[in-house]
Amino acid sequence: MTETFAELWQSTLRRHRRVERWRAVKLRSALVAITATVGLASYAGLQAGAAGGADVATDLASLRPPLEQPEPRTGSAAGADADESPAQVAAAAIAPRPDGVPVIFDTDMVNSIDDSLALAMLHGYEDRGMIDLLAVTVSYDDAAVAPYIDAVDTWYGHPDVTIAVIGANGVAEGRDAFHRQVADDAARFPHDITDSAQVDRALSQLRRRLAAEPDHTVVIVSTGFSTNLAQLLASPADDVSPLDGRSLVAAKVKLLAITAGDVVRGQPEFNTARDPLSARIVFDQWPTPVVVGEWHVGANLPFPVDALGASPDNPVLTAAVHYGANALLVGFPYQPPSFDPATVLAGVEPDAYLGLGEPGRLTIDEQLVARFTPDPNGNHRLLQRPTDPVATARITARFAELVAHP
Repeated sequence: MTETFAELWQSTLRRHRRVERWRAVKLRSALVAITATVGLASYAGLQAGAAGGADVATDLASLRPPLEQPEPRTGSAAGADADESPAQVAAAAIAPRPDGVPVIFDTDMVNSIDDSLALAMLHGYEDRGMIDLLAVTVSYDDAAVAPYIDAVDTWYGHPDVTIAVIGANGVAEGRDAFHRQVADDAARFPHDITDSAQVDRALSQLRRRLAAEPDHTVVIVSTGFSTNLAQLLASPADDVSPLDGRSLVAAKVKLLAITAGDVVRGQPEFNTARDPLSARIVFDQWPTPVVVGEWHVGANLPFPVDALGASPDNPVLTAAVHYGANALLVGFPYQPPSFDPATVLAGVEPDAYLGLGEPGRLTIDEQLVARFTPDPNGNHRLLQRPTDPVATARITARFAELVAHP
């Protein structure tokens, strides 16, 4: 590896600047075409929503994939787990296990770098014996996402973590492709999975992993679209568990920590707006305590990316470089928001760093905005960001400690 890290950053940034200039030219051409089309449509009386005056925001079914139970799909990432009999699954529930809290990480992973940082933190917790990372389930449909996660898991010394994906039913329109720089280079970033089609379906693994755990022990950390969790709630009893999805969650899950909503600013937030129907199902029906890491918490906690070190073989660092260049961030290390790292912190160490607001209910309104209503009987609580600089520094120091390569 002759290219220094600084040279990698600068060359990547130059390349993305050239791409952005080309995109700007294409965008201007597209806007001219769109303007002409809209003008013709208006002249012909074909404006959207004219028929019946229906509110477009209420037509949620078209914004998300249908809820359905996909056929199980097995592959190298699921390994023997995917072929376990119900008896083996039941036996696993009483087998000796690490002292760490069992955690499932549900993520869209490749729509921003903070999901990668959150996964790195979870590996840091596992190294410390604080958690047992049962599975990473992905709510984003992309061929390279499972190979990328496999590379990250391998770098952090846990190559056997189960990876499962939503498949063709998931949201497929991502915003970035930084993960492909890692997924396409197995020589530099070792990983066994070469395509997301090789791994099991997320719903199958969610049911298997929950069924195998003791009651009221599992923490689910969700940092992406709610599709997998909504499908879990809607799932019927099967040969893995006699419980339907909602009953299985109520029996096995201790806490759901979820990145969702922009309550303070009152604006649509990416995770909930991309699959609002699933978000509504989860917030309406989830039967256990829910901690919500809403937008302004992570936005005010800068993540110390320099804690990733300087190794060119670190897949998270390489992804962060390409993500930053995608966003045309001119300096490195930059400090991205900690939306998903804050949610991980709240899920694993709920009382140590971030406060919780009063109980209540979070809902997604017709404008796709998350609204929080205080209710002593509600099972939702919002994370509270610290305003004390000392407390903020303590949090970012914890982030840095956890993502440092062992």
